[in-house]
Amino acid sequence: MHSLLDIHSLSIEDIHSIFRQTDVYHQKKTDTILKDKDILIAFFESSTRTRISFEIAVRRLGGTPIQFNAQESSLSKGESFIDTIHTLHQYDVHGWIIRHSQALAPSILQKIGRAHV
Repeated sequence: MHSLLDIHSLSIEDIHSIFRQTDVYHQKKTDTILKDKDILIAFFESSTRTRISFEIAVRRLGGTPIQFNAQESSLSKGESFIDTIHTLHQYDVHGWIIRHSQALAPSILQKIGRAHV
């Protein structure tokens, strides 16, 4: 598995491959590709539909979604984004789904940690 940081780094063939794979998952409804994998869903800005969509997708692929809520974290007490990322990386999750207002946040996250973004 590779990180997907932005769409600009994908070739046309990569995009076609992603769509072909999503068709397979859509037909099956469930899969075990993420079996025994913890996926951190880190939303630094609110979005109910997107967060729930990702949580359902992780579950349907056999993974365990772990929710991170920025509003209830140490960020609300002044901790920096970088410090928060360092803290969360200590939990050694297998992958990250991130939503952040800063476009470079996924790249920063990938540079700091070992998990797929």
